[in-house]
Amino acid sequence: MKTILLCLFFMTNTYALKLANVDIAPTKTVQNKELVLNGAGIRKATWLKVKVYVGSLYLTEKSTDIKKILSIPAPKFLKMHFVRSVDKNKLNDGWQEAFSRSLSKEELKKHQKSIDTFKNSIQDMEKNDSIELTFFDDRLEYKIKNIMQKPIVQKGFAKKLLSVWFINAEDEGLKKGLQGL
Repeated sequence: MKTILLCLFFMTNTYALKLANVDIAPTKTVQNKELVLNGAGIRKATWLKVKVYVGSLYLTEKSTDIKKILSIPAPKFLKMHFVRSVDKNKLNDGWQEAFSRSLSKEELKKHQKSIDTFKNSIQDMEKNDSIELTFFDDRLEYKIKNIMQKPIVQKGFAKKLLSVWFINAEDEGLKKGLQGL
């Protein structure tokens, strides 16, 4: 009987893939909707290509097209699983650079309050910590280190945040991984 239960346990806990020793689930349920893994990749930084986190993107339907990924109806989910420690100041510098690259000056001005709220919640991340982002049309719900943060409610902000991985993205490898390429 124990053998059967163990087999059932391992059969139901399968992973879609493994990157940098991080198991990535094939699906994620958000508000009773099953999302499918669109893709995953490793964020690498500096000229040394140091591994920072494994990102995995879940959508209601798979797509490799960036415009479609950004326009697919919510919810969408992205997990950043850190494979090394990163100081919150470095993370926030990265967030600000990413927003500056992906948004126009007008969009940046329009969403700056939400960007600041998001950046103010960022903490020092240790190996195996995570940031989980759930994107809705009118808000962003997110967890840092498994602690739910206050949602950021601003129509369009969540889409702008998701766009930083795709519009003028600094890490092409991660971008292609999230696209499922």
